[in-house]
Amino acid sequence: MGATYDSQLPTAKDRMRHSLGDIDMTAPLRDDETYAAILTKYGETEGTAVMAEALAAEYAQQPDQVTDDGTTVTWRDRVKTWLELAARLRKALADTAAQSDSALQSVRPQRYDDRWEERSEYARPGWWTPGG
Repeated sequence: MGATYDSQLPTAKDRMRHSLGDIDMTAPLRDDETYAAILTKYGETEGTAVMAEALAAEYAQQPDQVTDDGTTVTWRDRVKTWLELAARLRKALADTAAQSDSALQSVRPQRYDDRWEERSEYARPGWWTPGG
């Protein structure tokens, strides 16, 4: 179980780590295997949203503030940021799906002559009739 990060962002894993703020490889939030599994199951955009929600859920259960050797870490802001990131990504996915649906609607069959048929934009009505 290792964790790697390339600041040039050549891979989806690196871009996910960057978006989530998981770039300190001395104390990674998740290992590379977890990122690979999420990417395989969900893809990059939805996977980043899933990971952000998982991190928010995990860290929301931790103490809000931790002090160790004079360094204080506050998780509240990170949890809020992860949830906002997930919401933004899910909205972008929904918007993309809605655009795809509207594009599909433009090629749906048209009703004419009391039947549902697909009409080619090149066909001339009455030019050819089946069996005739």
